[in-house]
Parts: sequence; structure tokens; C-alpha cells
Amino acid sequence: MPEHCIIMARGIEGSKVFRDDNDRESFLERSGGVLQETNAICYAWALIPNHFHLLLRTGSAPISTVIRRLLTGYALWYNRRPLKYFCRSNTMTLQINQCQTLIIHFFR
Repeated sequence: MPEHCIIMARGIEGSKVFRDDNDRESFLERSGGVLQETNAICYAWALIPNHFHLLLRTGSAPISTVIRRLLTGYALWYNRRPLKYFCRSNTMTLQINQCQTLIIHFFR
């Protein structure tokens, strides 16, 4: 059964995860590919320099798979550039668990 989720991930210690339009474009391209492959839908997104928010509906894969594929691919690409680490997985997990019920209720 599809789930609606708000996803939030941020840079470690407030570091930027998007430094310029090239970073944002790469993230959105990767997002589009992962969403298409997993039949997930993104209703809205906000890309802020040190974090992002996604409003998603799952498709054929659970939300953990969608986010793992998206964040792993982007983090590997991003970390090849001269900067340290991308995001803390515990922050992402916390946000998924806290917001999932709220969003499901909102869309009923």
C-alpha cells in the first residue's frame, strides 16, 4: 500500500548539501531517476543549501529503499567534490518516522 511521507535530510553540523545550481540539478536528476524506477511520486520539494525536504508517495518499493538509493547516489557524487560528508542517516530516519502518520492523515 502506498505511503505518503515527508523526508528531511541535512548536512552534518549544518554544512551545505547544495552549493550551487549544479548540485541542485544533479540531485533533481537523480531523484527523477529513482522515483521513476520505484514508481514513487514526488508532490513537492524544497532544496535549501544545508538541507532538503521531499513530500513523497511510495510506489513499488518501500520508502527506505527510495531514500537509500537517492541519498547514496547523491552522497557519492557530492563527496567526490572537495568537501567532507553529506548527511546523518539518523536525522533522516527520525524525520520519516515522525512525519509519516501526519502525512497519511492529511491526505485522507
